[in-house]
Amino acid sequence: MRCDGRLKYAEFLPHDARFPIILPRKNCVTKLIVKHYHEKGDHAGGTNQTLATLATRFWIISGREEIL
Repeated sequence: MRCDGRLKYAEFLPHDARFPIILPRKNCVTKLIVKHYHEKGDHAGGTNQTLATLATRFWIISGREEIL
């Protein structure tokens, strides 16, 4: 499922940024994706950096709590 909103009119953004994939909280797949993006950032980014990187492609329901 993908999110739909005002960004659908921003033609200069890539498709994944305009229509992010919605991920549920407390799901094993979501946890694996968060772990991958955390490791991709060399464990140095913190919560805000990980959330910003994830937001380019995904929308996690209660994402900040999922990352902590």
